[in-house]
Amino acid sequence: MTPVVLAPKYLEENGITLRELAHKIVGEQRDKHDEGYYFYDPEAAALYSRWATANLELWQCIVESLDDPSVAELLSAVS
Repeated sequence: MTPVVLAPKYLEENGITLRELAHKIVGEQRDKHDEGYYFYDPEAAALYSRWATANLELWQCIVESLDDPSVAELLSAVS
């Protein structure tokens, strides 16, 4: 998982935008999560599934929010 708190550093190091990162995370992880093979180890699944679900949902919300004009304005102001 890529915690949102580390995203600015990741964006800088990789030369990508928040939109690109959000789409990358959701695009690469959504199907795996939804099809039930996000974790291959049952113990890991028991420990981390709730966190993984929350993280993926957060990134999905970020994807959706980036089309909101108010969010775009805020991001322009802080970048």
